[in-house]
Amino acid sequence: MGGGRSLSRPMVGSCIARLCLVVVSLLTIGAWASQVSGVSVQSSGGSNADIAAAQQQDVICSNDSTDDCYPRIFQATHNFEVVREGQEIPPGLHIRLDMSTGKKEAKINDPNEQIQAVEGLPVDSSVVVVESDESDNNVVSVPKGAPAYEPVGKIKPPETESQAFRDSLTVLKTLSLDDRPLDAALSILTDISHDIYYGLKVAEDSNAVTELLCMMSNQEIFGKDVNEEQVKLAGDAASVIGSALQNNQKALVEVEKAWPVIRDATCSGSDKPLKVAAFQMLIPSAATNEDTPGSEGHQLSLTKAKTSALRGLIKSALIRDDFLASGGMEQILQVLKRTRPDLEPAQQKLANLVMDNFLDEGMGAVLGVWPRPGSIDLDWNTELKKLAKLYTSKKGHWSTELWKILQGQRQAMNAAGVDGKPEHSDL
Repeated sequence: MGGGRSLSRPMVGSCIARLCLVVVSLLTIGAWASQVSGVSVQSSGGSNADIAAAQQQDVICSNDSTDDCYPRIFQATHNFEVVREGQEIPPGLHIRLDMSTGKKEAKINDPNEQIQAVEGLPVDSSVVVVESDESDNNVVSVPKGAPAYEPVGKIKPPETESQAFRDSLTVLKTLSLDDRPLDAALSILTDISHDIYYGLKVAEDSNAVTELLCMMSNQEIFGKDVNEEQVKLAGDAASVIGSALQNNQKALVEVEKAWPVIRDATCSGSDKPLKVAAFQMLIPSAATNEDTPGSEGHQLSLTKAKTSALRGLIKSALIRDDFLASGGMEQILQVLKRTRPDLEPAQQKLANLVMDNFLDEGMGAVLGVWPRPGSIDLDWNTELKKLAKLYTSKKGHWSTELWKILQGQRQAMNAAGVDGKPEHSDL
């Protein structure tokens, strides 16, 4: 298809069948201050209705039966128990993945226990799972003139590489989107890819990177009858990319090396190569928030996760050129110009991305790349001016800051003899 290679994920055959019940072990380090022993609600003179409402917040009920309810916080014992959908897992537990069902199981960690299913294999004890914020609010921007970060020598590997990481990477490359284990595998990869070593390992596997980009660009998530599970998986895949590339220059170099092949790959079910499909944004069709159940909430999370992935990818000049050529900035503008309160967190992240990468030299931006000369990017002027006027009374709104810095860049272009167009910067 257009010279690109068509990718597909072979369904699990006898190979995976033999892996059924193989344990994906992930030992998290940290103290669990107290073991949850049940759902408790304290009341000091509250009404029965108040108590019932509080209890409702601490339990999850199945969509299939209102009688099937369970605690929101997973209650660990000394035996492996299945982690139900939506349950939160406290830190410090021993977690495993049943490869035949894709279900997570967890129990109280016993550091002296010999795990029968992985006997003879290296068991990782150096991975710390931390709460992962998909936002890039904590990304450290590089000041102007600062030398590029380059670790001395090789990145030091852990004493024993995580078996969970290796198995999750295998799951990623061998299962189709409809196979449940992907959910748990992506969850493990997202948590562990923040580590500079494992982020580099993800980036070094060009097939894994291609699969992740295909997942986050899956065209079905743009359709009317969107599959909620696929939207969630797309967001998780984007989070892995964002985590692996965040503050990890060596990982970016590895992705850039493989980009000439990755960019021309055409994913299964897609008619566009990744050099185009990977930069398509997604806007939820109706107002929502991240706590909204169903596909709308997942779509909003996907927009934010793809922003983090995009921030990491376009640090490469090679990938950035494809991003611009494929209409990536036009896609960002489509998100920014929506006047919806629920989109403001995602819009703020995208505005920061534009300023940090193209307009604010003090934050490490490469000036002169965008806006491009002539009228090609004039829509940004029109739309940003409307937004800045609309939010004039909202102090510190991203639209005002972005509008002003864009006008400053256009004036600098005109002063340098480059056609930067608009000179009237008054709102």
